Amino acid sequence: MATKANRYENPIDNHNQSIENSYEIFLLDTSTSMWYSDSFTGLFGKSRFQIAIQFLEQVFQQRWNSLTNQISFITFDKHPTEHFSFETIRQHHLEILEKLQPNGSQTCLFDALKFSLEKFEKLNEILNRSTRQSIYILTDGADNFNSSGNQKQYIKFIKEYSKKLNILGNIIQVGDRNLFYTKNLCQDINYQFHHFNSYNTQEFMNSYLLLSNIHSNNISTRESMHNFMSV
Repeated sequence: MATKANRYENPIDNHNQSIENSYEIFLLDTSTSMWYSDSFTGLFGKSRFQIAIQFLEQVFQQRWNSLTNQISFITFDKHPTEHFSFETIRQHHLEILEKLQPNGSQTCLFDALKFSLEKFEKLNEILNRSTRQSIYILTDGADNFNSSGNQKQYIKFIKEYSKKLNILGNIIQVGDRNLFYTKNLCQDINYQFHHFNSYNTQEFMNSYLLLSNIHSNNISTRESMHNFMSV
């Protein structure tokens, strides 16, 4: 029979384990269209790529040394490129962002998503337990290059695979280009749609970071209470 002392120790141990179980993949579009701004000519003001990097820098700073969030970072243009896989954010991760340039010729959004979902499936096999898993895609446009050549097939696959893995998916539209396409895609695959541009970048980031903190705290609190009541 468990003693009273054990009754109060177990929830703490379970809570310490639960707060380590948040895994996030951030995907960044590095195609050349991200080089342009939302001005009339696309040549004045901050580019879509610059404000996307600004957003990621603030997110990474918020996650700095966090035991809660393990981050993967992937860029995509003609193919997805993984820069690091499920790591605690440190200074060298911010330095990776500083070196990036939007010089890719195509946008393989679906291939990058497929790559990310397969990463989560492998993670589940390794951990052998459920975790909180989220995908955040920063892009200004539509997929125009994928390995299968069949967008409908990819949309069906991503929707079903994300549901199977219980992924919280988010597409963050950077700038005002292809808004209609991105909204429809989010509806098709059951992902959350977000949007910001050079005129509301800071407001969007403040709102996102605040909601991110509230969401993380609420989940940790619910898990801690659930573990306590289950003992």
